Amino acid sequence: MDLEEVQSKMPLCNNEIITLKNLHNESRLIQSEEDASVIINAVTDCTLKFKLCAESVSLENVRNSTIVFLPVKSSILIRNCENLNLVVAAQQIRIHDSSNLKLYVHVRGAIIIENCSDVKVAPYHINDCTSQTVLPNDIENPTFWANVQDFNWLAFHEQSPNWKKMDETEWKTFDLNIECASRGIGRGIALQLAEAGATVYITGRKPNDSDAAKERSLPSLEKTAEEIENRGGKAILIYCDHSNSDDVKSLFDQIEHETDGTLDILVNNAFSGAKAISEAGGKKFFECDPLLWDDINNVGLRNTYICSVYAARMMERKKRGLIANISSAGGLQYFFNVAYGVGKAATDRMAVDMAIELKPLGITVISLWPGFVQTEYGEIMVKKGAVTKATGLSQELIEKSMLVSESPEFVGRAIVSIASDSKLLKKTGKIHFTTDLANEYRFKDLDGHMPPSMRSVKVALEYFGWAKLASFTPSCIKIPKWMLHFVSYKF
Repeated sequence: MDLEEVQSKMPLCNNEIITLKNLHNESRLIQSEEDASVIINAVTDCTLKFKLCAESVSLENVRNSTIVFLPVKSSILIRNCENLNLVVAAQQIRIHDSSNLKLYVHVRGAIIIENCSDVKVAPYHINDCTSQTVLPNDIENPTFWANVQDFNWLAFHEQSPNWKKMDETEWKTFDLNIECASRGIGRGIALQLAEAGATVYITGRKPNDSDAAKERSLPSLEKTAEEIENRGGKAILIYCDHSNSDDVKSLFDQIEHETDGTLDILVNNAFSGAKAISEAGGKKFFECDPLLWDDINNVGLRNTYICSVYAARMMERKKRGLIANISSAGGLQYFFNVAYGVGKAATDRMAVDMAIELKPLGITVISLWPGFVQTEYGEIMVKKGAVTKATGLSQELIEKSMLVSESPEFVGRAIVSIASDSKLLKKTGKIHFTTDLANEYRFKDLDGHMPPSMRSVKVALEYFGWAKLASFTPSCIKIPKWMLHFVSYKF
């Protein structure tokens, strides 16, 4: 039975299929409010934790990894796995052609093994205060975790040598938290561009000056370059202070020299205002230091303009290219503070006006709006309550939004998809939503789920406090783009 057969036999009624394939040396927390069947294939040296209700699970070709699930509704199928730690509760577990497995399980039926060796079992126990479905530790009832049937062992009165109970010293309590599961938007875009075959120049401040030096949970620029190389891509790391225009000019001089003047894509994503936004949370603009404007918009609006100048000069020679400004709905109406909103509105307007001048030269300029994104710094700010303080939205709503939010690589997939469009120039001069591009180009997030659209009526009702009405509203109903225009109507 191959993976395609497994997938075809999984229940498909009213639930998603989440597929994780060809992963190496990654840690991920996969979350969803929808029921889903999970397929995992060709995974090595990974930690995967699933905070969702899985209908069924298939694992094939998994090596040297730890996988943790909340209780699964039906069965688990495992094939050709080695050095796997699996934490799961299910109706039945079937294992074929696998070795050196540690299973922390609760099983209603039996654990069936065939052509397996060195299988160890222990009770299932997860410490997760947010879930009501986690089962208690089955220490006193081994029927639920030590009922193993070996198809290769026919001796009725003797236990098969291919499996055994773990010593109690090996029993563990697992959790559903994960270190650095999120990724910065720039990092996510760089990884997806590299996977698509691009040579990626990644820029940032020197290690001692970066946020990663102050927050150890934040991945460094060097780590990003290493991850790109591990995925088979090519990364060129250049230290650049984007608040310094001389540094920016030197950056583009180096790129021009090394590429013989060729630049296909510029993604303007540099931003250093998150800390300033957090510290100014809840204050009116005149209660803040007036230099808050510079903290938010020097590495942001100003840098976006300067980078676009140098990029356009290189692209003009080839009569092609894409400039993508990463912006947000803060450009549509008030969000965080005055300096942030004005900066984002100007970033959007910059894309529109630059497109007028660059379209005749074959160069596309767009503004891209992600929704909520699980960035490293964003998660830190959410946990500290800083996002609630800065936006006025409830902590409960912020945390709920993060559960179904976009991964940074979802934003990267949007960039790759639009850059690959043969009719790219038709997209120029417009604001594009990541979720709209996902629907158009038919891609999903890394864990197989589709993040909620910022144009969703359901999402809007939740944000404006109409949670009860939102619960009866289908997610597929969207606010027309022309109506969004009138939200910011100023005449």
